[in-house]
Amino acid sequence: MWTPAQLAAVLGEEEAEALGHAYGITPDGNFEGATILHLPRRFTSEAWSPEDPSTVRQRALLARLRDAREKRVRPGRDDKVIVAWNGLMISALARASQAFEEPRFLDAARGAADFILSAMIEEGTLHRTWRRGQLGPAGFLDDYAALMNALIDLYESDFDEKWLLAARELATETVKRFGDPEAGGLFRAASDHDDLLVRSKPFYDGAVPSGNALSALALLRLSRLTGDNLLAQEADRILAVGAPLLSRFPGGHLRLLLAFSFRDMRPQEAVLVGRRGAEDTIALTQALHQGFRPATVLAFVDPDHRQVTDQRLAPARRRELVEGQAAVYLCEGQACRKPMTDPGEVARVFGFPSQGHVTDGTQKINRADSTYED
Repeated sequence: MWTPAQLAAVLGEEEAEALGHAYGITPDGNFEGATILHLPRRFTSEAWSPEDPSTVRQRALLARLRDAREKRVRPGRDDKVIVAWNGLMISALARASQAFEEPRFLDAARGAADFILSAMIEEGTLHRTWRRGQLGPAGFLDDYAALMNALIDLYESDFDEKWLLAARELATETVKRFGDPEAGGLFRAASDHDDLLVRSKPFYDGAVPSGNALSALALLRLSRLTGDNLLAQEADRILAVGAPLLSRFPGGHLRLLLAFSFRDMRPQEAVLVGRRGAEDTIALTQALHQGFRPATVLAFVDPDHRQVTDQRLAPARRRELVEGQAAVYLCEGQACRKPMTDPGEVARVFGFPSQGHVTDGTQKINRADSTYED
């Protein structure tokens, strides 16, 4: 942060005025009497080209500011790892890797998830924080819930079943540790958490989305993928407690609204059958990841290694290659569209809602040009 006087002491009056104008440095500042450098004015790309004299000048002035700043006492750094925050980040990276086909995002998401699963779970307990090899307290509901959704997002990105198995184990632990068998819903702290006067049961979204809402969404997604109806029943108990809050103040419970929407939309499962790493499988995977279908779960089965997959993933059962080719099956309830082997057709079907019929907030398959089979 800089004040006009500090800027002038480093750059001189004339240069300080020029840079201060560009970066919004004022006597009042924008944070505690000083200014955090920012660009309040829009510059054209030409003005920022490397050959532009003003750009070269600004870079030189900023370099002088950096040199001066290096002589200041550095602020303290919070470098602990927090599971809930990392869970949200993993989800974002996994989904971004799908949308942009960017392997770096997926690698970063995998690395973070592998670290949490290997270094932050001890004797079956997920810990909230890690710093320099030391584990912090036992995790709270938002830690478990954010990580569950992150692992499901990872599975739908690379179809590695280890993520799904880990999410399933977390789901069991979440219900056991945080559940309220009498009134429904989930407490923020586990039943064996120390030094608690009251166990709260928050549903509102703060800086981090509600643990109850995240849990309900994860349980519903896992129920669709695994065929375990008990998970859906647990989610329904959470949503029943949150429904009155949602009706009174929907703006404070947006993640809960998303969980309700997922539950109440027509259930959809997309199953990709193909040999892992084959060109036709990769092409169909990319087509599946192009669209945004928030009520759909994605599953994958390799016909050469399907015995265990069929036991774990309900949508994968009885799905086969089509004349030796990879195929995508899209099912709604008990009705399934004819398997698709053309990536272009998959991209069209899985495109944005404007490309098809919209009902209750989700794209519906046009039955006029599609064939369904029970």
